Amino acid sequence: MDYLQQPAQVTCLDAAIAALRYCDRLCTRVRVQEHCIKNGHFHNIALIQYTFTQLLPLPKAVNEIAASTCLWHTSALLYAQQLDLMLLLQRIMEHFVAAAFSVQHSRSMDGIRMVVPGCIAAVADAVMRKIATDIPSEVCVHLMGGIRAEKSDDATVSKTKKKGANRAVSGQKRKGFGLSTGEMAKQSAIIEVFAPEV
Repeated sequence: MDYLQQPAQVTCLDAAIAALRYCDRLCTRVRVQEHCIKNGHFHNIALIQYTFTQLLPLPKAVNEIAASTCLWHTSALLYAQQLDLMLLLQRIMEHFVAAAFSVQHSRSMDGIRMVVPGCIAAVADAVMRKIATDIPSEVCVHLMGGIRAEKSDDATVSKTKKKGANRAVSGQKRKGFGLSTGEMAKQSAIIEVFAPEV
C-alpha cells in the first residue's frame, strides 16, 4: 500500500480526477487484502476523509465571487470525464459507507459520517451542473434549467403557451435544480469533531 500515490495538492481538474482515481484504487486494495492489512476500515475512512476534506477543493457556490476561480466551475469537461468522475464518486461513497458502518459508533465518528458524504455530494452536484463540451447529457442540461432543442418554430411556442406548461423552449431560461444543506447545518452544529478541516 503506497498512500504517497495521492498527489500532494490539487490545482487542476486532471489532478482532481487522478486523486479520486488513486483514492478508489487504494480503498479497493485495502478491501481485497484484509488478510494482511489490519484495521482496513479505519484506513479507508482516513483516506477518504483526507481526500475530500483536505486534498480536493470544495466547490464554491455559484453566486459567490470565489466561484470564478473554482476548478469545478471553470474547468471544461468532456462527457467521458464527467461519467468517469461520477462513477469514481459512487465507488468511493460505497467504500466509505462500508467502512463507516463497520466500525464502532462514537460522537466524533458521527461527525465524520455526516461531513464526508456532504463533501462527496457537493462535488457530485458540481460535476452534474457542467455541460459537457462534446456530448451534453440530457440530465445535466435539465439540472442546469434548460431543455436542449434543435429547432423550435412558432407553432411549438404557441402550443406551449396555450397549455401553460412550465417548459423552456430554446432561448428561454429556467431556474435550475440544486442541493441544499437543509437540516445538515442544524445537525452538524452539535456534533463533536476533532479535526479542524472537518
